[in-house]
Amino acid sequence: MNRFFNKLQKLADKITAITAITGGIFSIISIILSNYEWTPESIVMKIIKFLGNNWKEIWALTATSLLLYVWLQYIRIRRHLTLVFTDDFKKPIEHNWDHLGPWRITTENELYVTGSDEGGLTKKGAYWENYNFKFEAKILNCCIGVIIRAKDLQNYYMFQITTEKVRPHRRVSVPVIRGKTSEHKDFIVDEIRTGWVVMDNISVTHRKNLDSWFRVKLIVKGQSISIFINDEKVFSHNQLIENSSGKVGFRNDTTEEALIRNVKVEII
Repeated sequence: MNRFFNKLQKLADKITAITAITGGIFSIISIILSNYEWTPESIVMKIIKFLGNNWKEIWALTATSLLLYVWLQYIRIRRHLTLVFTDDFKKPIEHNWDHLGPWRITTENELYVTGSDEGGLTKKGAYWENYNFKFEAKILNCCIGVIIRAKDLQNYYMFQITTEKVRPHRRVSVPVIRGKTSEHKDFIVDEIRTGWVVMDNISVTHRKNLDSWFRVKLIVKGQSISIFINDEKVFSHNQLIENSSGKVGFRNDTTEEALIRNVKVEII
């Protein structure tokens, strides 16, 4: 889609430039075809006459070109304002991501995700609320875990996409309370424990072939989440996400392996 709009933009630029000199070109052609009077006065008069006789067509062509140009400029600006994050993995991981585990970027500019219980998140995005999270993935072993609305690496929602199903998870951290030291002091937190809530009751089975690269889009809006694989919806829930905002990321533990490329986040 971006390539299509870029081509349209270039076409509009060319049309606008051509339109600016269309009247002069047509006038010269008209003079050449009519006679060979080359005095300055005759040229000027013929240009004026041509413009006068064809002003409706010239105006219509100019107006249409300008409208097309303005429309494409609007699309370009709007796309720039809504596209808040992209990564083609041509820079070091640390430029855009905070992660734990042996993540790396391959020689083909792909993010290799594996071996991390916590996973990794975008550096920006703490206040992202409603967004489209898009990327391409290739499962090497087992699954790819996709993170949304992350407060940090201990508090987020993850949707594990396997070759057969989509399994929602929630990673949460809770304090372990020891008690009060006296009646006038606060509770003492011994430690923070992190665990998983696996929502197998709302897991869904899909019939998509994920043996090679596939496109993924997550639409996060309010408490709702919809997941698309290759433009086909495979999961949807309207009352699931309690975190009001947060980052995005990926998570694969132990031997789970996947490749990621062309990551984008668009505010909606």
